[in-house]
Amino acid sequence: MLRRLKSLGVPLPELQNIYRLFILPKLTYASPAWSPSLTAAQLLQLDRVQKRAAKIILGPAYTGYDSALTALGLTSLATHYTTSLQQFGLKLLCHPRHCDLLPPDVPRAASPGPTRRQQTGAHQGPH
Repeated sequence: MLRRLKSLGVPLPELQNIYRLFILPKLTYASPAWSPSLTAAQLLQLDRVQKRAAKIILGPAYTGYDSALTALGLTSLATHYTTSLQQFGLKLLCHPRHCDLLPPDVPRAASPGPTRRQQTGAHQGPH
């Protein structure tokens, strides 16, 4: 998809947006559930998809994966998976309905703050 759009003359910022909106979500969907079980080879395969996308988006300006990630404002997928898993765990620890799913000896974290619904005052429905 990116290669075709680039050949049609789609500008770099639009290619970046297309990657972030359509491709990256496919690589990260529900990653806290499955990323801990990835092997190194599987993680490498997933990172190759992002590397290939970076090469297509940057074209001749591509000098290496790390510099491409910086130029595109991305992180490696391994970093993304780790961050997502940590955020999920923190939310689990702090959520009053789910914290009892964890063993009692697990240290409890401070609440990460109000949810988006609580910030906007949206109705949360019955508990």
